[in-house]
Amino acid sequence: MIDEQFERKTLACLMRVHEFSMVASAHLKPSYFDTHIRQNIAKICIDYFKQYRTSITQDAFVMRLKQLFSKGTINPEEKDVYIEEYKKLMGLDIRDWQYILDELIKFVRSKEVKHLVDKTVTDYLPQENFDDLFKEFTRIQQINTANATQAESYRDSVSERTEKRKEALQEFNSGTQTLGIPFGIPKLDKALGYRGLVSKELILVGAPPKTGKTNMLLWCANTAAEHGYNTLFVTLETSIGVLGDRLDALRSGYQINDVLYRYTDVYEEVSSKLPTGDIFFVEYPSKSCTVNDIEYQIRQLQMRQNIKPDLVIVDYLDILKPIRSKNESWQEESDMTVDLRRLAGEQDVAMLSATQGNRSTMNSAVFYGDGVKGSFDKIAHVDGFLTLSGTRQDKEQGRLTMCVSEFRNAPAMAFKLQTNMAFGRFYEDFIEEVY
Repeated sequence: MIDEQFERKTLACLMRVHEFSMVASAHLKPSYFDTHIRQNIAKICIDYFKQYRTSITQDAFVMRLKQLFSKGTINPEEKDVYIEEYKKLMGLDIRDWQYILDELIKFVRSKEVKHLVDKTVTDYLPQENFDDLFKEFTRIQQINTANATQAESYRDSVSERTEKRKEALQEFNSGTQTLGIPFGIPKLDKALGYRGLVSKELILVGAPPKTGKTNMLLWCANTAAEHGYNTLFVTLETSIGVLGDRLDALRSGYQINDVLYRYTDVYEEVSSKLPTGDIFFVEYPSKSCTVNDIEYQIRQLQMRQNIKPDLVIVDYLDILKPIRSKNESWQEESDMTVDLRRLAGEQDVAMLSATQGNRSTMNSAVFYGDGVKGSFDKIAHVDGFLTLSGTRQDKEQGRLTMCVSEFRNAPAMAFKLQTNMAFGRFYEDFIEEVY
């Protein structure tokens, strides 16, 4: 490991500190230790914690040691060596166990990265097995001390929550900050208490094909940028070039069809009023991008540009590639939704995606959750679900019905809105409430 003293400190903490054992047992391998004596002691402690979920007691350690001696797993002639090592471990000062844990995690990550590099050269690259490569990379990135997080008292944190609300409301009322990332649709934002898109949550938009899913997602990205938030926009269907044209039309005031011919005017308009936030586009072919790939892109933004996105938009859920292949497509869709929400929580970002409606929703006046294509479990795992729909006549007039039916903290409602897709404007005006 790092040196003999660090090895002993690690073993002492593993034997005597529950919080240390809880994290270390998940990542530490006995083979990391230099001597077979310490390797065996580490294995005894790790195996005990995994079985009983607590650090090993002195009596339990001695009993395990005797069992291994009697089975011949450990050489009985080395009994005195183990006893002497045990005494040294029990006598060490481990008040710095948190520092030892931090250093241990750094060491484990280093070992795992070196192993991954070797395996990439010998296995992953020759076989073009990029899914497993990114999966291993993600696993290594998740090696941390998070498992030692302490429970938070509801009663003790009342004052802290109140102070945070006070500060948030003051910033909101002064116009310097929003309570969440707005959708840019006043009726919807007001219904959500102006909290909009919130970090660690996944919001899903359902709509039939060609009803405006991508335009809405792009509208939300632009609204976020206007309020100073950074967005990672993962597109699996629409090219970055087309998205750029739509966004330039939205921001310049020119029709999408005129962006090419009026390129000078568009440039002057767009460049003169760039938003304070940014939108980073990344394009994958349909069914080639997994949630692990999205996590990789988030980390790349952080490492290369020192930018942590506030919002991640995936256009769209149904054409992601599952991390794990299942026999049924509905199981894969359910897993992908869970994985997206997990990623939102782990990376502390707001997550927004979309899903298709089934054939029955093509000309429906209102689209409810039971009209979603594929697995209904997609809705069960999200924090909010809203739909877009419209009759053929409504669509011809640029009108859509937005139905908010599955939000945790918002009342069910539906309303009609006016769009102007020719100019890239998903939302132009409120028309009327449907209910």
